[in-house]
Amino acid sequence: MPGAGSMAGQSGDHSDCIAATTAFYAGLDRFDYELVLGSLAPDAVWERHDGRHSGHEAIGAILRARSPHVLTAHMVFNPLVEFLDADRAVVRFSLLILAGDANAASPKGKVEQVRHGEDRLSRIGGRWLIAHKSSRLGFNIG
Repeated sequence: MPGAGSMAGQSGDHSDCIAATTAFYAGLDRFDYELVLGSLAPDAVWERHDGRHSGHEAIGAILRARSPHVLTAHMVFNPLVEFLDADRAVVRFSLLILAGDANAASPKGKVEQVRHGEDRLSRIGGRWLIAHKSSRLGFNIG
């Protein structure tokens, strides 16, 4: 098992950690950036293909720059939660990414990539929030 932590934890904590990860992508796909930012710690770091971005202001700017003409569907699967201590956890998961053109008369998505993600979470004010988000390419499909 990766890391020195434990897979054990309160069942509510386990599902809350996975919910933070899935809320991020649900918000991304729906252009609901309040949901995305609400899943992140205020000083969260998001490592992307274009660099490392820190904090709600910087991440919000990236989100607002997204094209409304590109539809996406991010499907999180095989999540594993590792509790490092009572207030820190890691969610490791696979991610299937589909994309399509919103301008098409009948938008059709195509599978683009499979990625392997890692979200490092912290419990802040009783909520599990993503403190550090990263992923690596599994393989390209499209």
